[in-house]
Amino acid sequence: MAKLGHQVQLIDPRINSKKAQSTQLNGTQASLGVLMGCLFSKTSGRGWRLREQSMELWPKWIQTLSGHDNSLTLHTPLVQLARSEKERIYMEKLIETRSHLGLKVLSNEAKQSLKEYSRNIKFGGLVSSKDGRINPIKLLECLYKELKRLNVGIINQSAAYLGRNLTANKHRWSIYLEHGSIINQDFIIICCGLASEALLKPLDHHYPMEAILGQALELEIETTINHFPKWPAVLSDNGINIIPKSNNSMLMGATLEPGSYPSQACFEEMKNMNGGAPKWIKNANIKRKWHGLRARPLGRPAPLLEELEPGLILATGHYRNGVLLAPATAKWVGQKIEQGN
Repeated sequence: MAKLGHQVQLIDPRINSKKAQSTQLNGTQASLGVLMGCLFSKTSGRGWRLREQSMELWPKWIQTLSGHDNSLTLHTPLVQLARSEKERIYMEKLIETRSHLGLKVLSNEAKQSLKEYSRNIKFGGLVSSKDGRINPIKLLECLYKELKRLNVGIINQSAAYLGRNLTANKHRWSIYLEHGSIINQDFIIICCGLASEALLKPLDHHYPMEAILGQALELEIETTINHFPKWPAVLSDNGINIIPKSNNSMLMGATLEPGSYPSQACFEEMKNMNGGAPKWIKNANIKRKWHGLRARPLGRPAPLLEELEPGLILATGHYRNGVLLAPATAKWVGQKIEQGN
């Protein structure tokens, strides 16, 4: 929005908590930063178009946000293992239609390097050379640095409620902040996940969402796994994402359960990889663990991208794909603002 020449103010009460030590984090803070765009199962429709556009835009975003020190990187590739023979056949058909996007069959050599990891390796899988992972905390740091450079205003408060401005004032909307101050704006973009519903309901816009909880952990491996250097940036197996961090540590995460409170049973199931974890993972020490909430729309597909009234734009409810779809979401919002001016 700032690059399009608009004066932007970001309202976020947790703007300074991007490195919070809490075990429950929100949004990007809790994310592993996995981008799974090119291997999306559908080949048409809005979901695919958003992913396709985001994967085209992410390299440009990374170049812009990295500055001169190249501190932000998209680590590739991503390997997704098939869970059955039927899924392997489906993957091969997907590869046929998207080989131009960097999808290919998992090689025998790659299978050999991963054989100590998964019982699903016998079914093979696919490699996506453009999908992978962005460090989410580094992403936030680079983004905040760019916002400062673009003179984006930062308001470290909550928005209590919104009001339509019915006077002759050119600003269409008023935002009432928690400490009593009011700011008037031509456009409001609501992108606050689960908190969006409470802001919209008094305006008679009903967009219910449910919390879906994801858990993550960092494992410290007792002995160095020799094949780690040959691992992909992300290994996705049965809904669990594995990310090598160093020769003796790895990240593991999954979106597991509805609700706002983590289940120890679900956590153990994830760490045990649904009964398929090799011995070296079972014996690994848990260095840290955390969880975060994703906002999933009820009765509507994710994400929620709608212009509700002139100047009132909803861009939230991304469920598990907030980081992935950020570029396409931003582009869509920018187009709506340009059309509404």
